[in-house]
Amino acid sequence: MMTRPCRATPCLFVLDARRAQTRAETRALKRAAEPRGRSAATSVTLDVDIETLWRAIQTPALLESVTRGLMRFDPVDPDGFPTVWDAREHRVDLRLFGWLPIGRQVIAIERPPAEGARRLLRDNGRGDVVSAWDHLMILEPAPGGRTRYTDLVRVEAGRLTLPVTALAWLYYALRQRNLRRLARSGAIA
Repeated sequence: MMTRPCRATPCLFVLDARRAQTRAETRALKRAAEPRGRSAATSVTLDVDIETLWRAIQTPALLESVTRGLMRFDPVDPDGFPTVWDAREHRVDLRLFGWLPIGRQVIAIERPPAEGARRLLRDNGRGDVVSAWDHLMILEPAPGGRTRYTDLVRVEAGRLTLPVTALAWLYYALRQRNLRRLARSGAIA
């Protein structure tokens, strides 16, 4: 029995189109299920015990100290920042190098449960430039009464995600350098 080419070709095309559509749908579903954005992480071991660092890391004063000259966070709320970060959203105007306005950001503080001696603080923020700035601060005990501190951030900023993630890594590396300096000087108490 002979098949006619005019019938076979459209059928194969429809079958291939359905396979391609199914593959595209599968890829789209996988992308939707996966966390978006890019992640960056950097760690440092500090000469300070975990409880002392835990108390300090929960304060806006430490944030201002370790980012001075690099980034300024001006609270939008007329009452300013609380003494200790509370689990809510804090709106800020960001200023690069302390003077260049780069938009508004939401610092959304969360306190995930501690995992043994490990302490966690999370800023699940967003802003004008980034749709997601998910920053997890991880404190773990280290030998000799020291603390291993890690900044882990997931950034989502559309087409700017890659450069913003690279800048985030640099920002946290510089912030940790300042944190190490403060710990060595005894300024974290």
